[in-house]
Amino acid sequence: MVKIVASGKCVNTTDEWNVVLHAGYNGSPTPADLVLLAQVAAEAWKTAIFTSPVGALISHLCTLDFVTVSQLDTAGHTVAQGVNIGAIPYAATTGSANALPSEVAVCVSNLTARTGRSYRGRSYIAGFTVGAVTPGGTMDVGAAQELATAFAGLVLEINTNGSLIAGMGTVVVGVLSTKLGISSPITLCKVGTTFDVQRRRRNSAAEVYFSASV
Repeated sequence: MVKIVASGKCVNTTDEWNVVLHAGYNGSPTPADLVLLAQVAAEAWKTAIFTSPVGALISHLCTLDFVTVSQLDTAGHTVAQGVNIGAIPYAATTGSANALPSEVAVCVSNLTARTGRSYRGRSYIAGFTVGAVTPGGTMDVGAAQELATAFAGLVLEINTNGSLIAGMGTVVVGVLSTKLGISSPITLCKVGTTFDVQRRRRNSAAEVYFSASV
């Protein structure tokens, strides 16, 4: 299987985001094939997430900078050096600059045809603007549906175009269980309207304090 990591900047130049996907295949890929798969994944991210309608809800200060592909064994260990497709960078140019804090993210639940913790995964998407927020502080229902549809399209595009690479064979993006040593195909992408907070981003944020004497 392979690990596909998309990464970039959130709403400033120091805070990074990354989303990890895993994919199974039945071919015998060469390093050149992994480069092609990274290119496929980069294009999928551009068209599915960083282009309208979802792209219009992501700040233009949020960028896609790199896509890395690494070949893994069944235990999830890297067995071939990752391929890093850099110098993208690509921004959601239609989104406003009024972004939510970078530690605020929307969770995409990636579900498979089977139940249990080993058969579901999560991807966190940051960089949304205030335009995606309702007066009640939740994500707009239309925006949530658009993200679910877009992320499913991202998975489908990697599956479809990745499978056109001769050395890859059939590519299927799935949820990796290192415990079971298998990757189960993603069949449903679900997005809720409650925003999540990623503590690692909050803890790494540069903060300026103000005080007042009593």
